[in-house]
Amino acid sequence: MDELEKKLQSWIREMNRGILELFVLALIKTESMHGAQISKRMYKLSEGKIELKPGTIYPLLKRLEEDGWIKSQIHQPEGERGPERHIYFLTSSGDKLFQEMLTHFSESIYNLLYFIDEEFGLLKRLQSIMKELDKS
Repeated sequence: MDELEKKLQSWIREMNRGILELFVLALIKTESMHGAQISKRMYKLSEGKIELKPGTIYPLLKRLEEDGWIKSQIHQPEGERGPERHIYFLTSSGDKLFQEMLTHFSESIYNLLYFIDEEFGLLKRLQSIMKELDKS
């Protein structure tokens, strides 16, 4: 792997980590749920583009809980066998973090798209692509 590929992979990992935290906080804000539910919901909402494997979701949930952004309660569903589940929910500081992250993410996306449009005509390209798709 050359230096360009290493840098790109590192950048993608960092970007995905931050966005993934935002997604998980957003899902937990809408509904308290356990890790497998979060993974399934993410998969469904992303139309199969984001698949959170146990080795990704559970360390992320543990880190968010250790930092105080989320809490969990142990739940054993009535009439079900199997292990107890940790149901996750946002703390008040987690809710504030989510709101701030969402604001900064939105501003960053806006600024990035504005810059790319100004420099590279992104919106004109997207409009022409949409027109072509409408003709199909």
